[in-house]
Amino acid sequence: MSLVNIHDQKLPKLSILIPVYNVADYLVDCLTSLLKQVDHQVEIIALDDASSDGCTKILQDLQKHYPKLQVIYQKQNFGVSAARNNLKKYAKGEYIWFIDSDDIVREGAYEVILQAIDEFYGVDVIIGDYYLWEPAKQNALRLEKTFLGRTNVKLDNIENSFLFNLNKLRKNYIWCHIYNRHLLDKVEFPSRARFEDIFFITDISILCNSYVYISHPLVNYRSRPNSSTTSKKSCSYINDYLSAFLYRSGFVAQRFHNYMILEVLIIF
Repeated sequence: MSLVNIHDQKLPKLSILIPVYNVADYLVDCLTSLLKQVDHQVEIIALDDASSDGCTKILQDLQKHYPKLQVIYQKQNFGVSAARNNLKKYAKGEYIWFIDSDDIVREGAYEVILQAIDEFYGVDVIIGDYYLWEPAKQNALRLEKTFLGRTNVKLDNIENSFLFNLNKLRKNYIWCHIYNRHLLDKVEFPSRARFEDIFFITDISILCNSYVYISHPLVNYRSRPNSSTTSKKSCSYINDYLSAFLYRSGFVAQRFHNYMILEVLIIF
């Protein structure tokens, strides 16, 4: 594994981390949507997980135009969970935001996040909304809310209200969250093909002391018919689904006896 263009400097407020694997058709749109709106308060690190479709060349070309972009190149593919775990080892920011490399960062999202970090400094998790983007349906966009409750108010995570509220809207996506880095020092992504976000957010929830919902769409989430989360007919998908359900339901049953396990059924 080689690391390109990472220098010692004043610690940034925010690290934006992007695992990359065989998304050549989408990568330029993703990265330029982000790079054109950031400033000196952020670092952007992409990890090329041994792509075979031209992503490496795209990243190299983008670095020539955007010195802010830092890239880790791996010679062997280890999967998205391992990529995220490696990325967070290199991150220096006070807060960390994971982006998927086929999505689009909405204009103004970066400024909104920095404002939230300043206003609610020290909060453990910042929660935003997103647009479901369906290019196959004439680029249809639909606003998706990720949280029920008060906005722009720092909330204490009493009896894990953070996790239970996320369950209600079935929004278990880490790219809707910006995490205080101290949380990520204690949690790893599990090595899984699907639903790794369910495991990760479950583990984060018990460490989270406070959170804020800013009710602002941060990304356009690209719906791809053949992606790992939209292909629902394989046995492996069902096995991963059941594993995620059993993990979270066991977590809830062990720690929150008054909470109805049936409510966990709305994970998805």
